[in-house]
Amino acid sequence: MLTLVEELTSMIAKLIRSFGPCLHPPKRAKHALLITHYSSLLLTLLLISSCTLTEPNYSPENQIKNSLYDISRWFDNKNLNPILDLVHEDYLHNGMTKWNFRELWQDRMGQYALLDISAIQLTFNGDYATVKMVLDFTDPEGNLTLNEPWDSGDLSYFYYNGNSWVICGNQFVP
Repeated sequence: MLTLVEELTSMIAKLIRSFGPCLHPPKRAKHALLITHYSSLLLTLLLISSCTLTEPNYSPENQIKNSLYDISRWFDNKNLNPILDLVHEDYLHNGMTKWNFRELWQDRMGQYALLDISAIQLTFNGDYATVKMVLDFTDPEGNLTLNEPWDSGDLSYFYYNGNSWVICGNQFVP
């Protein structure tokens, strides 16, 4: 970023120097062309530098929150496979494996219409994260609210596998 600032400063200095005495008409045209050129270059550099300001935040916290948002959306659409893609192959939670996780979430999808995940708080410990949250399963026939990780916790433990944050369970060993 410092290089960009130095480059912009240099261009502005050149632009100011080019405003010297311009009494001769051919010199005015040349200066006008230089000013247009440097202005265009300056605008382009400003646009490029602003790209870094608008990039999405890929912090670990945002990655996990985005995964939880996606899980809620996939649950509402009854699409279990993308949820399972977020679960580590060696998932282990209170003796429950990935296969058991799949059964649990199939049952929840069959019983409830919607899932809302709220009050998300994350705690990080190296490559591990614990998520405190409220899961609200809703259906016209009845609702279920889980305060995680205390009530079930099957969705509360994440591990960074070097690529992304995946659900791993509370007994997971990499």
